[in-house]
Amino acid sequence: MAGIYIHIPFCKQKCSYCDFHFSTDIRYVDRMIRALLKEISERREFLGGLPIETIYFGGGTPSLISAGYISELLDAIKRENTIEEQVELTLEANPEDLSESNLSHLKKLGFNRLSIGIQSFDDKALQAMNRIHDAKQAESAVKRAQHIGFDNISVDLIYGLPEIDMESFKKEVEQFIQLGVQHISAYALTIEPKTLFAHLLDKGQLKLPKEEEVIGQFDYLVRALENAGFEQYEVSNFSLSGLESRHNSSYWSGKNYMGLGPSAHSYDGHKRYWNVSNNFTYMAALEKGELMMEDEAIDSMTRYNEYVLTRSRTKWGLDLRYMKNELGVDLLNEFSVELEKYRGTYSILDEHLILNSKGLILADGFASDLFLSD
Repeated sequence: MAGIYIHIPFCKQKCSYCDFHFSTDIRYVDRMIRALLKEISERREFLGGLPIETIYFGGGTPSLISAGYISELLDAIKRENTIEEQVELTLEANPEDLSESNLSHLKKLGFNRLSIGIQSFDDKALQAMNRIHDAKQAESAVKRAQHIGFDNISVDLIYGLPEIDMESFKKEVEQFIQLGVQHISAYALTIEPKTLFAHLLDKGQLKLPKEEEVIGQFDYLVRALENAGFEQYEVSNFSLSGLESRHNSSYWSGKNYMGLGPSAHSYDGHKRYWNVSNNFTYMAALEKGELMMEDEAIDSMTRYNEYVLTRSRTKWGLDLRYMKNELGVDLLNEFSVELEKYRGTYSILDEHLILNSKGLILADGFASDLFLSD
């Protein structure tokens, strides 16, 4: 089994916190679609005939382009690959793009999962983030999607935002729960270089909550979502039973995937690949029948470290048998000193080391302490 990711590198405007690869110049959308179609054809052998179980349109803002363009891309993917009958087909979308007409088109194209970028229900916070939608539009978009028949909807939530105290955050969490969606992805605000928030912070014009306040918000979020029937299956991801993101879970499971579009990454089980992060270079190369892509081989140490980093963040944890037999590391014996530091933050069930809620907050530090080094 394998997955396909399609990067649509266009947005209407730049959010204050975002450093993803995208452009607000939509004049060359058609040219980009032609390049993507060419890449789909050129790389038809990349996954070696593995059946495709997940297809994910990300960005950027995939909901910004027309259903006609999305249909062209889907047809090309289906033509060049074997698609599983129960494929998970996801589209990232912004609330302002989800009209009843657009939702109906997406449903007819076979999309069975939406990931909606709400981020917050505080209108002042949304304005500060330079989001186009407001809280009312966000709620209406979800209701329209549910009315059309989408029953697997994920929404994004950002915590640790400026000017959002705990009481305000609690109200927001309740609003997210009341949406009746099946999945919530929650991310702490990070200040990335060359973003508006980074500029404002440097100028002393952005007031961020203290670290203990951010941790407090996350702790509250975990408890509230668990009480509402959500399971934290990865540090930042919560779902109702059986409705985890299959696409993202495949990354954490080490499955093969192909990334299409500028800046997209791929993995074939042996090497990691990434496309050039420049729209015009990407398009020009494909127009000449070339792929602008770099790659690196995954050595045994990198494979082990990536496994520890990704799997320790999930409810499935570290498979101790797999680590010993396939990765050559007897974790409990070789890292007994490091593991002692985390006593009480994990359990061992059926030969799997699994972090508890306290441990998941420390997941990145936990993983780094278990890394191999030269």
